[in-house]
Amino acid sequence: MSSEFMINQRVDAYCSIMKGENVAVMNSYDRGMNEGMAIGLVMAQCPEKIDQLASMSEQQINSKFYPVIEQRCPHYSFGVK
Repeated sequence: MSSEFMINQRVDAYCSIMKGENVAVMNSYDRGMNEGMAIGLVMAQCPEKIDQLASMSEQQINSKFYPVIEQRCPHYSFGVK
């Protein structure tokens, strides 16, 4: 499993968590909570792979995470890059 796999798992979790959310009324705190839940879910599922993401900077992770959200579930994207 590569870091790409972990990023993709995180995106899948985020898109699933966001189902049913009213994006129009969400603020950055709400979005951050959902992103945090996605991170926790993936880390719990693959604890042996945490080092792959831990070795990346936040900017490196985000530069891969947000573009994939825009591809897979653009209606849940907040335009953050």
